[in-house]
Amino acid sequence: MCGRILLSLLTLAVAVFGALYALYFQPLIVMGGRGRVIEPVANSKCAKDKSIQACEKLVLHEPSGLVYMACSMPHLRSLWLPNHGLLNKTGAGFDYLAVYNPATESASRVPLVRFAPSPEPVPSGGTGLSVLGLDVVSSGDPENPHEVFVYVVNNRPPAGNAWAFGPNSVVEIFKGEAGKSLKHVATVRDPLIGIPNDVLGSPDGKSFWITNDKKKGSLQRGLDIIFGRPSTTVTFCRVDEGCKTAARNLRSSNGIAKGPQGEIYVTSTYTSQIYVFEAQADDTLVLTDTIPIGGGGLDNLSVDSEGSIYVAEYPKVFHAHYRHLENPKILSPSAVLKISLNTDESAYYGQKYKIEKIFEDDGKVANGVTTAAYDKERNKLYMHGIASPAFLNCEL
Repeated sequence: MCGRILLSLLTLAVAVFGALYALYFQPLIVMGGRGRVIEPVANSKCAKDKSIQACEKLVLHEPSGLVYMACSMPHLRSLWLPNHGLLNKTGAGFDYLAVYNPATESASRVPLVRFAPSPEPVPSGGTGLSVLGLDVVSSGDPENPHEVFVYVVNNRPPAGNAWAFGPNSVVEIFKGEAGKSLKHVATVRDPLIGIPNDVLGSPDGKSFWITNDKKKGSLQRGLDIIFGRPSTTVTFCRVDEGCKTAARNLRSSNGIAKGPQGEIYVTSTYTSQIYVFEAQADDTLVLTDTIPIGGGGLDNLSVDSEGSIYVAEYPKVFHAHYRHLENPKILSPSAVLKISLNTDESAYYGQKYKIEKIFEDDGKVANGVTTAAYDKERNKLYMHGIASPAFLNCEL
């Protein structure tokens, strides 16, 4: 009798373990890149600019051809990066915005006018910025066709203990002429802004969406990753009215971008999929579709004028998020995927989206890419990474 009970319990334990493995651990192993062979794709015709480093997000402003970037220094990312639980305040407050001009093939820092961060003191030699997400939007002003609004996630350190209070995150809004200095127009604070990652701005400079996470410890963050817990959100904010939750119960929401028909895309890093939303009249978001990628972890994404999506993929996401971020000199493989509506015969068999790998590298050319945008006019793929040593533009 005891033997039968023991055998039954053992069988049950094996079944439970098998279910947990299939449901939670096997997808993480695949996403972590175990067994994945890195194949060089379109990495032989790339130009590097090492004067601009550690840019987590870049945005191609298509009307001007300029590429805006939210940048830092690689070693500072290893100290202060609240989204990854790195909370050493000595690495905060030194970041900057940069712009690349394809006409001159050069990049430079963007001067910021009337930006006085408060109440936190700016560190000596610092800027008051701890940047992550970024968006650049034409204002649509017919009298000033070159005017843009620039939205920046600023994960500022708290006045007190960062481990106790987490970051004092805000969204900064700037305005100016494309390629020139930017004037600071607003700092948006709200209790609903936890640890934001990326931002999607409006043309009027008065509202935006952010992908948003709660302030949490490393244990809770780890459990969220392992079990895919839906603990992140998209939050909508109006400068004069405050913020509200636009979409909740999302898994590791990260990059956010808008398509030409108004659809809003959000990457889910640790489930390797893209959420597709439709904005409502009250600025909440309704989920209309998901795009399963099924490969590595996903980071920022961009959408071109034809509706094609370009997303930065981590072929080995845990290596990138832990070993590479702790020591940016350790190479981290990079890939960029293009997602478009499938017009082939396979569309009739349920394959709605076509997913193409348009770039891949083992880290020697493109180290830890977190953001990419394609310039169709110039046939250039622009890339950078949160702790990368150089801005890349590659010919496809």
